[in-house]
Amino acid sequence: MNEREVHDFVEKSIPEFYSHPVGDHAGRDITSLMQSLYLFTNKHIVADDYRTVKKALQLVENLYRRGDQEIRTAIDTVFIFLYTRFLQEEKEKKDMLLNITPVSVYRLYINQVINNAVNQ
Repeated sequence: MNEREVHDFVEKSIPEFYSHPVGDHAGRDITSLMQSLYLFTNKHIVADDYRTVKKALQLVENLYRRGDQEIRTAIDTVFIFLYTRFLQEEKEKKDMLLNITPVSVYRLYINQVINNAVNQ
């Protein structure tokens, strides 16, 4: 999947992402999309809507698995980088989030933490 195909895939996976937009993904570039997906996910964490949060995290997993290098890089550098903010939530929310995070998404986060620690 490439950047041109990603918006259709997102819309089919989570229709409410476009019907109730958060952020600026109008530019349709992959970086803006990942920022908007982070904001969308965060909005639903705040609202304790973990069903939608789980869908968003599964979407990230699917995009990473099916996406080309440009999509994977955007997920690593934008969404996973911002994912650390989710884990700064109060303990109950953090625990719930960790329980619904796909293993592959959590591994991306761990790899980024390790790489940042090594590079400092």
